[in-house]
Amino acid sequence: NGDNDWCVSIALVERTESGLYMPTIGVIYKPMTDETFWAVKGAGAHREKLVRTGEYVPKTLQTSVVTTLSDFRLLVSGFHGNDPILQKVLTKTDQRCGPLMYGRLIERGSAALKMCKIAKGEAEAYFNVGARSQYDFDVAAGHLILTEAGGEFSALERMMHYNRDNLTIPGGIVATNGRAHPEFVQQIVCRLPREYLVGRPECPSELLIDEFQDGCIDVRD
Repeated sequence: NGDNDWCVSIALVERTESGLYMPTIGVIYKPMTDETFWAVKGAGAHREKLVRTGEYVPKTLQTSVVTTLSDFRLLVSGFHGNDPILQKVLTKTDQRCGPLMYGRLIERGSAALKMCKIAKGEAEAYFNVGARSQYDFDVAAGHLILTEAGGEFSALERMMHYNRDNLTIPGGIVATNGRAHPEFVQQIVCRLPREYLVGRPECPSELLIDEFQDGCIDVRD
C-alpha cells in the first residue's frame, strides 16, 4: 500500500525460571531503510544501518531520558486511527481522568518498528487498544529490543507472556521509554470503557475493574 513502515520480525521465545515463556533473542529488519535491530536477553539492544561508505555501522540503543508525560512523543497506528476505542482513549476527559498527557502525536505503521523507535530514543510511548488485537509474533522481538534498551512493556491483561494456546494479546499493549511507565499506563487504563476490560480472557474480573482503573493494582505484575 505504499507504506514504508513494514518489517520482518523474528523472536526466540524460551521458558523462564518462573515458568513463563518470554523472548530471549529478537531481530527486526526494515528493508526500506536497510536497518537491522536486534537484542539478546541481558546483552543490550543494537542497530545496524548501511551508511554511504557501504559499511554496516552498529549502534547500541538507549531510550530517551524524557520523564514528563506532557513532553512524551506518542506513537499510534496510522492503520486504525479511526478506531472508536483508540479515539476514546485519545480524547476522553473527565474529572477522574483529566486530559491525556502527551506532547506530540506521531502516526506509524508496524508495532515492532514503533517499539524500535522508542528504543532509539525518537519517541517515548506507544499503545494499542481497540478492535484489532496484537499477536505474539507482532511484538515479541520489539518487546525484547525495547526492554534491553531501557524501556518497559505491558499488556493490559496484567501478565505478559508468550506461547499460550491463543496467540492474541487481549486488552491491548503499552510500551514506553521506561521513565514514567506506570503513570502512562494508568492514563490509558483510566480511559478504557468498562466493558472493554470486563470479560476478556486473562483480564481483570469485573470486581477488580474499579481498583484496576483507579491505579490500585500494579499493571506490570
